[in-house]
Amino acid sequence: MKTETVYTVLQLPEDWVVVCRTGQLKEAYRIAENRSVDGGDCIVVTDNGLNMGKFRNGNPIIDD
Repeated sequence: MKTETVYTVLQLPEDWVVVCRTGQLKEAYRIAENRSVDGGDCIVVTDNGLNMGKFRNGNPIIDD
């Protein structure tokens, strides 16, 4: 069985960014939630450039 990575995680100076395919948002949100628990915000972005939300301390947040 062939597996394929459907996301990329980037660490910026203050935030994490998870870049994923549009059809893989559920997995990207899970990863973003886990990354944000360790500190810093984690932003989910699709591979076509859409910002799909942000997590802070393991919780989704409204953009501030």
